[in-house]
Order: sequence, then C-alpha cells, then structure tokens
Amino acid sequence: MTGIKGRSSLDTRQMRQVIEICRAGSFGRAAETLGVSQPTLSRSIARLEDEIGVVLFDRSAGAAKPTAYARYLARHATKVLTSTSALVAELRRLAVGESGRLRVGLGSGARAWLGPLLVERLLKQHPGLALEILSESAETLYQRLEIHELDVVIASAALVPIQEGFVDIKIGKGLEGAFVVRAGHPILEEPGPHSLRSLLRWPIAHPRADHVLRRLLPTVISPEELRNLTAYSCNDDGLLQMIGQSSDAIVMTLSVKARRDLEAGRVVRVPIDWTMAADMSAVVTAEQASAPVVKGLVAVIEEIIAAEIDALAALST
Repeated sequence: MTGIKGRSSLDTRQMRQVIEICRAGSFGRAAETLGVSQPTLSRSIARLEDEIGVVLFDRSAGAAKPTAYARYLARHATKVLTSTSALVAELRRLAVGESGRLRVGLGSGARAWLGPLLVERLLKQHPGLALEILSESAETLYQRLEIHELDVVIASAALVPIQEGFVDIKIGKGLEGAFVVRAGHPILEEPGPHSLRSLLRWPIAHPRADHVLRRLLPTVISPEELRNLTAYSCNDDGLLQMIGQSSDAIVMTLSVKARRDLEAGRVVRVPIDWTMAADMSAVVTAEQASAPVVKGLVAVIEEIIAAEIDALAALST
C-alpha cells in the first residue's frame, strides 16, 4: 500500500480518530472514548488507509501501533483541529455582534517600552476589542503561537531566531541601536566616538546579546574584557534600565526604548564608531497572516514606532 490512490479525503472526524487511536494504543479503547463501536472505527480507518495509500497502524498482537505516517498525521491534525476550533469560536463571537479578541505575546525586547504604548492606543482606537497580552520569553511565546494559544508574537528576530513555518511581518526595520549610560558616567568625560573594545573597560548590560557583540570583537580578548562583556545579561528591559541608572554599566538597547530616559536626562547616549540596527517583527502563523485583526495590530504598532522615531529626531535637534 504505497502512494495516493485516486481521490483522497480527510475530514475532521477521521483526524480525531487517528489522534485518539495514537493516544489510546488500541482500537477498542479509542472507540470507547469516541463513542463508536470498534468495527465502525476499524472500517473508517481502513477506508482512510485505502484512500491515502499508506498503513497508519500496525494491528498485530491486538494492539494498534502507530506508524510514522500516523504519528505525522496526528501531529498535524492536532494543529488543524485547534485552528478550526478557534475559527468557529471567532465566527460565533462575530455572529452575536462582538468585536473580536486579540491575543498578543510580547517578547522581552518589546515588553517594557512597546507594551504600555500599544495597550493605550488599542484601548482608544478599538474599545470593543477583547485584549489578552502575555509576556514571556520569545521561545515560549513561539510555542504558544504554534498551538494557537496566541494570535501574534512581537519580538526581535536578532535575539531569538523565528521558527520555520511562521510568517515574519517586519514592523520596525533597521531600528537604531545605542549604548547609554547614567548621567555623570566617567566615559562621558572622554572624547568619542568609542569602539566596542573601548566600552569593555566597563561592565556591559545587554538583553542576552553577548553572542551578537562577540562577533564584533577580535578572536582573543582579555579576561577582564570577557568579564565585562558578560557582566549583566537580562531579558527584562526595565531591569536593564535600572542596572544602567544605578551603576557604571553601559546598557545596550534600541534608541526608541531609551527615548524617554534620554529626554528626561536620566541616561546619556555614548557615541560609538560603528552602527547597530535591529528589526522588530510581528510573528504569526500562515493562517493568521491575513486576518483583519492582525493587520490592524501591525498598523497600530507601525504608527507607534513612527511616532517614537519622530520624537527621537526632535530630541536630537
């Protein structure tokens, strides 16, 4: 039994059957859970195997051992059923006049500065929107996105690579990177611009980006430089700001994130002799990429970033 034989079909009922047999390990236990007779379940799976041209279960010794095909089908069918359930729920909400729901995951690079601005603007522009915001590591947020617990993840692709199969919508291209220090820091008494190696005379505080900085340095650096490079690594922007403002650490950040602290004089930009830039991304599943609520969110974030960049430009003049 190999290859697709003529017309093939696979409905949600058969998906649930395959998933349950894989879980239960036998047709009998799966049939009991599904509320059908064992012969009915066996005939349904046999028809499916015949239509798609592969054996899904090894039926020897009274058990139902899933083949690689069944495991593959069960894994992807679970995603399809979860997505289908979410779609039905959304249609029901629309049918009774609700404005919809948006579930957003904010990575560490977006939480502290973008989160408050995003919530404020969404509440003003879309008061009927049910909003759920979750802030965790980008790795965890991608896992939640994959199983449809989130609609979109806002993260920096430079720090955590985006998983294969997701759609990467760029919402902030080439955002300017910066190093900032507290007012009165000793480095401000020196003429600039500074090289990265020059900065390593002080501890560096960064959002888990030592691997990014290491690529900009010579192969061999001193033990003291290595200690300073890895001095403070934190995925919370708020804590990074606190470290920079209460110590001699030099904080690696994005200019848009530091804009308010720069404006208030709490921190000062350190002139550097190279340029840094990073992209912010709205990461979604393929089926969510064209959803109106996702497109609306992307437009709102682009407005926020544009306003922050304009405010930075005004600050520099």
